[in-house]
Amino acid sequence: VRRDPADDIAAEPSGDPLQTVAKLQSAAEANPSEPNLFNWGSELLAHRAFDAAEQVFNHGVRLFPRSTRMLLGLATAQYAGGRYEAAAASFFKATDLDPADPEPYLFLARIERREIIDLPGYKERLERFAAIHPASAVANCDYGTVLWERGDREGAITYIKRAIRLDPNLSDAHLQLGLIDAADGNHAAAIAEFRKAIEISPDLEAAHYGLFEAYRITGNRTAANQELARYKQLSAISNEKLEQERRSVQQFVISLKSQ
Repeated sequence: VRRDPADDIAAEPSGDPLQTVAKLQSAAEANPSEPNLFNWGSELLAHRAFDAAEQVFNHGVRLFPRSTRMLLGLATAQYAGGRYEAAAASFFKATDLDPADPEPYLFLARIERREIIDLPGYKERLERFAAIHPASAVANCDYGTVLWERGDREGAITYIKRAIRLDPNLSDAHLQLGLIDAADGNHAAAIAEFRKAIEISPDLEAAHYGLFEAYRITGNRTAANQELARYKQLSAISNEKLEQERRSVQQFVISLKSQ
């Protein structure tokens, strides 16, 4: 189960947003440093000015071609603006800039659009992530998820179980293993994995929905109804939060400001 980068958002600073943009623009134009350009692009992205943000990040990439966060900012602007082919090229370039740097792979793994996931090079880069960082539970889980989506059940199970051995508290790995068990018709095992995922991350919507389906199929109506109600409650909370934060920037870009 993937998390779209556009779903991870954080509240923007208080104050006059237009004034903030203007100040950042002035700072970047007076001194086009990497931090100034990145902050300006991020603020434009926060206000959903995707085309303008892309222009700023493009300029930043030309000036600072070795800046990973500038490339990720560009990829985010392109992705948010629906320019998936361009976004894929930028995400791929970010992972290739320093193949040992885990940060770009983490962002790439959160992509949901098939226009990017199905491209040549997507699977290979997450495979490289797992190969370079074999002790990373997240790297193993991310690559296992890709293998499952590509129809390689055995490979997926190998990597996801390895992720769980490396980090038994990685809820996404338990969730993914539960989905595989459910697809195999092994609902008892799926229920156990979904419940473990929820024990670790109580608000994991996909795990509650997986439990609902597993309980429904096995005839446990009471438990199924409870899980469906919880799933709907969490979905409503998520939708409400997303609406409240509609004008906020993607968290993974904000997190790069401190770098």
